[in-house]
Amino acid sequence: AMAEAQETMGKEGDIGWDTDMYKKNIGGGLESELVLLNEEWIYEKVWPWMETANEKFEWGLTIDGCEDSRVIRLSMYNEHGHNNKYYSWHIDGLGNQKHADAEGKVRKLTMEIVLNDDFEGGEFEHLHYRYGRCDPVPTPYRKGDVIIFPSYLDHRIGEIKDGIRYSLVHYFTGPPIT
Repeated sequence: AMAEAQETMGKEGDIGWDTDMYKKNIGGGLESELVLLNEEWIYEKVWPWMETANEKFEWGLTIDGCEDSRVIRLSMYNEHGHNNKYYSWHIDGLGNQKHADAEGKVRKLTMEIVLNDDFEGGEFEHLHYRYGRCDPVPTPYRKGDVIIFPSYLDHRIGEIKDGIRYSLVHYFTGPPIT
């Protein structure tokens, strides 16, 4: 699946969120390329990881599905992109009804699987609010590591200085937090 996805990336096409399998966004703080994978075996592996994280960290979130019908995103960030080659500070979802999809679901947990580590930069960072301060906190990782966090957490991918960063990203959904 990885070879097929890599072959799809970087092909000429329209810019924007505009195709079923290949997407490229050069605005809104995102500089990455994206391939949507519908690989059932990946979903079957990651669901238990999400359940374990939700229980271990006592988030207590009701998760009953996945965004985009089990589609997992293969993201690529590189140093040759437009803008600043990174994904700026953002959240993946809010827990309230205002941000629910057509089925009434919201993003609750975000999962990223780091697929390689032969690049420089591209750190995963989240914001830590404490005592009136807001500090970025880097999350060390290696190839194969899985990062799972509440979708309302401010985070970013730092600038890629050399190489290409690949990761799988998936969103677990559930009813809005009331």
